Amino acid sequence: MLNHEDIITKILSIHPDMTRETIMNLINKKREDAGKLLTMDGAAYLVANELDLNLSDEVTLKTKINIKDLIVGSNDVSIAGVVRTVYPVSTFTRKDGKEGQVARVVVSDETGTISIVLWDEKTEIIKQEKISPNQNIRIEHGYVKTSLNGRPEINIGQKGAVTILSSNSSTNRSVTVKQGFKKIRKITEDDYYINLVGVVLSTSPVTVFTRKDNSKGQVMRVRIADETGRIRIVLWDEKVNNIKKVKKNQYLRITDGQIRKGLGDVLEIHVGRFSQVIILPKVTREISLPSFVPIKIDRLTPNMSDVDILGRVVNVGNPREFSRRSGGIGRIGDLFLMDETGTIRLSLWDEQVDLLDKISLGDTILVGGAYTRERFSIIGLNLGKMGTLTINPDIKAATTLPKISKKATPIGQLKIGLNSIVEGTISEAPSIRVITTKDGREMKVASFRLKDETGEIQGSLWRELANAVENLPLGTMLRIKNAFIRIGYNGNLELTSRSITEIEVQKKSNEENLKPLFESEPEISKFQKISDIKEGETATVEGEIIEVVPNSKVYTACPKCRRRINEEGDVWVCERCGEIPEPIYRMFINIVLEDGSGQIKAIFWSPLAEKLLNMELESAWKMVIESGDENAPVEVMRKDLIGKELKLTGRVTTDLYQGGLRLTVDTFE
Repeated sequence: MLNHEDIITKILSIHPDMTRETIMNLINKKREDAGKLLTMDGAAYLVANELDLNLSDEVTLKTKINIKDLIVGSNDVSIAGVVRTVYPVSTFTRKDGKEGQVARVVVSDETGTISIVLWDEKTEIIKQEKISPNQNIRIEHGYVKTSLNGRPEINIGQKGAVTILSSNSSTNRSVTVKQGFKKIRKITEDDYYINLVGVVLSTSPVTVFTRKDNSKGQVMRVRIADETGRIRIVLWDEKVNNIKKVKKNQYLRITDGQIRKGLGDVLEIHVGRFSQVIILPKVTREISLPSFVPIKIDRLTPNMSDVDILGRVVNVGNPREFSRRSGGIGRIGDLFLMDETGTIRLSLWDEQVDLLDKISLGDTILVGGAYTRERFSIIGLNLGKMGTLTINPDIKAATTLPKISKKATPIGQLKIGLNSIVEGTISEAPSIRVITTKDGREMKVASFRLKDETGEIQGSLWRELANAVENLPLGTMLRIKNAFIRIGYNGNLELTSRSITEIEVQKKSNEENLKPLFESEPEISKFQKISDIKEGETATVEGEIIEVVPNSKVYTACPKCRRRINEEGDVWVCERCGEIPEPIYRMFINIVLEDGSGQIKAIFWSPLAEKLLNMELESAWKMVIESGDENAPVEVMRKDLIGKELKLTGRVTTDLYQGGLRLTVDTFE
């Protein structure tokens, strides 16, 4: 067998114009291109081949590459391994109309697993049934490409070869592959086939489907767990029959399950034709499942899967039907759950909807295997076929859930989500507008502001509720049940209604009694340190403006919903309200106030922004038109604002976009 020095000597003998240094540079470059996975001998062989020096009868290429070290783009690689799976030969038609054949073998070594693709005449070894699982084979002169699932795979073409290794051969060492059972927590995307034992948590009904070739298939999903975690098993076709009758708390053993990414890029184990699954009648060791730790509502994020949550039912909706895009009728029903951190909507799908009849207001609910989705910037929880729901579970954590309060939540303490009761007086009379939906339906909405002694909030009531408040005057006391709180377009919280929202008109005040409340500015007397103020309270602070935030501006807005609008052609268009005859102008100024103890961002909206800038809105907008810059009025006055001392009162909230606290100003001096 020739080594690289022998090969260099042979190259020099037929290429006397080359130097040894030149040839060594070519060899080293070949090794670099292969990520140094090639030996010096292997790289020298490739260089000789490119220089038309045939060494095939004198040298065998050895790359000494482990499967885990293979990289896409490597050429002329060789590996040895144990056959895990043999797929049958398939026939296909090439672009030129000629027929081709392809087969696939899955091979493992001590470091990993890879798919071997055999083309055309190389598939004969499969046709003749010379390869079977657990055999040792050697793959030579293959090239590495990316498979459809994104993994590396070795392709064997005309130059490639597949050799069956004899375990007792003196020249070939049998490859031993550890096929132990893995714990769920240690499963990674890089795993190809998995052996696993787990206990059943829940199962889905069997789904029957029709393939493109009109053949029937079936699929079933099972959630299993071990001491380290949980994972979903997806069973196909005949494997479904093996465990159709499996029950919760029984044990499953999966052999050669394939790792894939499922919904939300969560890893799943797929059990198909070449995998095995059995129900274990006995186990030598019981699996101790991980302790139950439900996630808190305020920690939920979009696209989470396999979520466990514990909450108290604060509202039970009615089931409804819908038409699926794929055909057929589906069902959905909603609950609202509460814990000490907030509320969330739980949507029950299809068979799970039947549980609504068994659930009452105030029940505690333990949800297992749910998943989250985000819509219109609101996170919702969903329970499908794989999920579980336990009503009033006998666990200690359930006794610590807050009770449903019959008292109203102060406006200054409202949180995102469903709030049972909100009370306040109307501080801005309801304005009514009609909105046309995408399907041509018209809906009425009433916009207003609600105020109590802790703060103020923008509100929107829809459909029949809009009619109920249409002509209510300032100062009317409203009691709103099942109000939904969300983030508004300007980053502040706003109140909106849902189908479960109810309102009660508590009291109407005459205009004389309203003047002290709405027409006069409260006296500013008691000041707090900025470092002491907290989210949700109404704070009064005194300090110096140290910064005017660049996003302060004057802009055009919709007179109905006050959202920012743009001019399209010759018309003004609001995304929410449609075409607008004439816009209104709005101004907001965002400053940073410091009092020695700390800093806080403060936002001034018109007309307070006009007062701070000492400039009327019309004049500010004229300056915008002349300069073409929405920030121009604030930039002109920036020097006058910096260093100005202010006494102001406002509601303290979290800046959801930039972090930290901010104060929306109600009054200032």
